[in-house]
Amino acid sequence: MSNEKGKTTLVNIKVTGLKAGDKYHYHIHNDPIDKSGNCDSAHGHFNPTNSAVSKCPTTHRGQCETGDLSGKYGQLVGNASDPEVSTRYIDSALKLTSSKRGILQKSIVIHNSEMKRIACGTYVARST
Repeated sequence: MSNEKGKTTLVNIKVTGLKAGDKYHYHIHNDPIDKSGNCDSAHGHFNPTNSAVSKCPTTHRGQCETGDLSGKYGQLVGNASDPEVSTRYIDSALKLTSSKRGILQKSIVIHNSEMKRIACGTYVARST
């Protein structure tokens, strides 16, 4: 992810290891992943605007939880012909800050079709 102060955020996601044909949800969660790597340490979805938790209407993304990326932009789908699944979009609600509304030190979690947390990581600022 990248942005300039006061600008929208460019999201560029690349994932490998997804089972061909399976669909995966992915969300930003409230907390960083603990040192053990347990994805449950991420806790709940990032929702600083307290949007109603329901199915995200892709035609009205502003009504979605801020962290409901698959709800706003579509699920990740495993592909047999290419081991890397990627998506790219701009999200004006995501802020690359450590503030209450920012996503630094929050986590991203990938869920399988049963919503089991199967992969996760913490957003950190990249050193330049």
